Amino acid sequence: MTRQLDVVIAMPAFNEEATLSRFVAEISEAFEDIAHQIVILNDCSTDNTETTLQFLARDYPLIFQSNMKNFGHGPTTIGALRLASELGSKLIVATDGDGNIRGASLRSLYDHAVMVKTPKIIEGVRTQRSDPWFRKLATAATRLLVWFHSGVTPHDANTPFRAYPAEHLRN
Repeated sequence: MTRQLDVVIAMPAFNEEATLSRFVAEISEAFEDIAHQIVILNDCSTDNTETTLQFLARDYPLIFQSNMKNFGHGPTTIGALRLASELGSKLIVATDGDGNIRGASLRSLYDHAVMVKTPKIIEGVRTQRSDPWFRKLATAATRLLVWFHSGVTPHDANTPFRAYPAEHLRN
């Protein structure tokens, strides 16, 4: 009998060979007391990301797939979320594969999402960042687009650090 998953952690990966082992171990440690699965969609990495994922899948609750061609960050993130939504958990935590968000921060986001009574998307806000001017401009434009579309102004519109009720992604 399989245990119901509490959370699926979804991430895209492109040339993340150097960080994946540490990051997957860190995530698994942060979520060790709850039923979790890590889903990684490899976007045709040109380094040894694929081999690293094969080895990690032996020791951790990890499922991975690889795109047939390089689609880029956005479509690969959506693909990872789609794969995660098929696993039957109630909550999906999204992050990028570069390991810039700590496993403990992902767990804090999960804990906060579980406490919220009304299902909603929860955005993690990255702090202590120093972005170049062109990234700040892109972030401001994205915040404006999100506000225009939804009436809500996010703190960090480009954050790769979110919690989604899985039902929102399945619809």
